[in-house]
Amino acid sequence: MALTRLGLNQAVNLASNVTGTLPTANGGTGATSFAPGKILNYKFVSGTNTGVTVNSTTWTDSNITLTYTPSSTDSRIIINVNAYVNLMVTGVATGTGLKRAISGGATTTQIGDGTVGFVYKYDIDAETNISFEHVDHPNTTSAVTYTLNARREGGSGNAIRLGESNKISEMILYEISGSGQ
Repeated sequence: MALTRLGLNQAVNLASNVTGTLPTANGGTGATSFAPGKILNYKFVSGTNTGVTVNSTTWTDSNITLTYTPSSTDSRIIINVNAYVNLMVTGVATGTGLKRAISGGATTTQIGDGTVGFVYKYDIDAETNISFEHVDHPNTTSAVTYTLNARREGGSGNAIRLGESNKISEMILYEISGSGQ
């Protein structure tokens, strides 16, 4: 199998089927083929003045939310979050995560780690940017709503402000076909 080195401004076409030979577990070779998942659709939300102050040890929703209806139960949803937050109190830890609600909340799940979410910060008293990605498999063709949320790990008082005022916070969803899984 020949390898091609890409130069500047060249790209790999992932939309076509790729066939190759891969080694098997015992050191021999086995022919295989695969079709990478294709991006079927995307949805984007961006806003300023979306701030929500979190002062609870339970997950508190922000105003950074996006609803999407997958085209297949096999689809994967890539979620990309980029948000400004203000960590307001030293000596307190916060977790930032995502809530997934299917069919308007008929099924609601905190995705990521149930205690710390995807981003965990401790003892920082400053405005900062948080970014994370998550690949979700909601296994539905009903409307799915993703909401950025946070919680204070302990202590009391305000711990974090999600979606800091006058700063852009955004969430992007990409639906990937399940055929490449």
